[in-house]
Amino acid sequence: MTDTPMTPDHDHPVCTQEAARAAGLDVAPSPEELRAVSEAIVSLWGDRWAEPDDQVASIADSGAQLARAMPLVLAEVDRLRARVAELEEQERFQERDTLPDLHRQIEHHKDGKARWQKRAETAESRLATVERLVEEARDKCNHSIDTDLLIDALGLEG
Repeated sequence: MTDTPMTPDHDHPVCTQEAARAAGLDVAPSPEELRAVSEAIVSLWGDRWAEPDDQVASIADSGAQLARAMPLVLAEVDRLRARVAELEEQERFQERDTLPDLHRQIEHHKDGKARWQKRAETAESRLATVERLVEEARDKCNHSIDTDLLIDALGLEG
């Protein structure tokens, strides 16, 4: 038996990053590679990077703009609340005054429709009676119809 431990040595990498990349493994960049990338980015952007003091000034300016805009925002909120209250009152008016009137008109028209339907039924009944009288007269070979029956059938009783 050997005296070597069975556990791997974790203090040293199993292989180099180059060997791992060559084997097709996804390997995190080394600190040297990260430093080279960051230096390349800084050199490309140059003075476009904002200094921390510039960022603080920009945030302070934004805060001042918000503070100036706040009264306008609050005034708009008040205006919108007033408009909502106005619209709610209009809705209450519609429910209170307009809808009952519309219901009355609908009921009136329903009654009128019922009256016209009754008249139509009466007219159809009278027509059927007159047609029956005419058929009876034809069947009896009469060329005349009893006027009293005709007046009754037409509803012309006086």
